[in-house]
Amino acid sequence: MIRDKRILVAVLNWGLGHATRSIPIIRHLLEQNNTIDLASDGDALDLLKDEFEDLKSIMLPSYSIQYSSRNMHWNMASQFPHVRSTIRLEHQKILQNHRERKYEIIISDNRYGCHLPQCHNIFISHQLNLKVGILGGLINHIHRKKIQNFQEVWVPDYEDRRLSGDLSNPKWLKHLTVRWIGPQSRLKQIGSPNSDIDIAIVLSGPEPQRSNFEQKLIKQFSSLPHKIILVRGLRNPTTNLDLPGNTTILNYADAEILSRVINQSKFIICRSGYSTIMDLDNLGGKVLFVPTPGQPEQMYLAEYFEQKNIAEMQSQLNLDITSAWSRRNDYSGFPIRAILTSCCTDS
Repeated sequence: MIRDKRILVAVLNWGLGHATRSIPIIRHLLEQNNTIDLASDGDALDLLKDEFEDLKSIMLPSYSIQYSSRNMHWNMASQFPHVRSTIRLEHQKILQNHRERKYEIIISDNRYGCHLPQCHNIFISHQLNLKVGILGGLINHIHRKKIQNFQEVWVPDYEDRRLSGDLSNPKWLKHLTVRWIGPQSRLKQIGSPNSDIDIAIVLSGPEPQRSNFEQKLIKQFSSLPHKIILVRGLRNPTTNLDLPGNTTILNYADAEILSRVINQSKFIICRSGYSTIMDLDNLGGKVLFVPTPGQPEQMYLAEYFEQKNIAEMQSQLNLDITSAWSRRNDYSGFPIRAILTSCCTDS
């Protein structure tokens, strides 16, 4: 247990998933009388500042990852120089703040440059074994070399029944302490399950694929008779949507609202990002996974849960909402746990 320490928590801004899964960790650390500073950029930092208004926050340089191509190898190769430069810059930023704040522990959720030799460094990741196709050997070698700058790895998963499958295989981490901290979700079980909404569509992840997915979905569900709610995953939207009366639009949903949406929906369509999977493991439900094009991790996870007969997987290119709805009961779904009656009760 970490208690009475000065800690920096640095979070990757890659969608909101890394930030949302860090929230319960930060809350637990605060309960143990630790002093916490936050570090991130963009929407992730805005979310953390909203959740923890009294904590000092640090703006880090942005990785600005884009999935402009369906070819993951091109995406990675073309952006590697910028990513390497960002790692160096965020390390310098952390060092500057350490001179003033005197951190004892740095906890980094997938930010490779957020570590210092003067501190105890902890890396949070469920991806210890990256799935990146023909470049897997080289990319994993770089990935593992970067993690060697940390003394511990915290894996947000169960050790005995892994939601992340082989992604979290720690067999090569013999020189580091690996701690299985369990799935991390800020969502809570609220209200009666499957009561109001036929289909909940929860969008997430980086552009332009978030918008591409949104447009693909709208073309199909705008003519369906079902009661639909669309959570766009945009904290600062630049466009508004005009959809039929059977569709409710939420640009952004906080933890309580998103908990209610997922819990009260008969069927959920979403990306197969790991933070989303942790939320579904917590809340339960029937799901269609549509992996982000060009993101092998999401493809692997969607296939993993389809093979377990938990959730169907469809590609974004061949998306068919009607067929997925008709087959929803062919899959077991994520089990629905005991439902709490009040949003103010801790789960």
